[in-house]
Amino acid sequence: MKLKEEQRAEIRFCVRSGMSPSVTYARILAIHGQNALSKSSIFRWHKEFCDGRTQLKDFDHNPHPRKVTRAKVEEVRRTVLTDKRQSVAHVARQVGLSVGSTHKVLRKKLQMRKRAATWIPHLLTVPQKQRRVDCARRSLARLRARNRLFMSSQAMNRGSFVGTHNPNRTTCSG
Repeated sequence: MKLKEEQRAEIRFCVRSGMSPSVTYARILAIHGQNALSKSSIFRWHKEFCDGRTQLKDFDHNPHPRKVTRAKVEEVRRTVLTDKRQSVAHVARQVGLSVGSTHKVLRKKLQMRKRAATWIPHLLTVPQKQRRVDCARRSLARLRARNRLFMSSQAMNRGSFVGTHNPNRTTCSG
């Protein structure tokens, strides 16, 4: 039997004998010395056995997987893309991950940021970059066309152009 299970068996014996948690702790400490379970562990196991537990083996403490799988990352991505205004906690509940893990997936693996209450990709894809370049070029072409139109209308109305500025003069001409 393992040392911890041995001590748990002794704690169970003490509970069945009607000893208090403090007496049980003193007894375990006297028998095992430096290798004894901690005081809080002995008190916890004493309570467990008082509540009717009979097993000596400890339950598995980690029901969740340690690493987030690719399937979970994909599920988080799909969930966010369906409604980009969801909170991290809401996405975590839907996917079945902790809030911290969900936040880490969104920030590190999917590289998304929350802007104006909407999750957006932090890095643009190649088509998105190209769309932005095309849009900027169209805007620049419209601006240049308007500027040419404005300058040509000013050239035709030279006599009515008001308010010229000459930095060498102290007064404005009109």
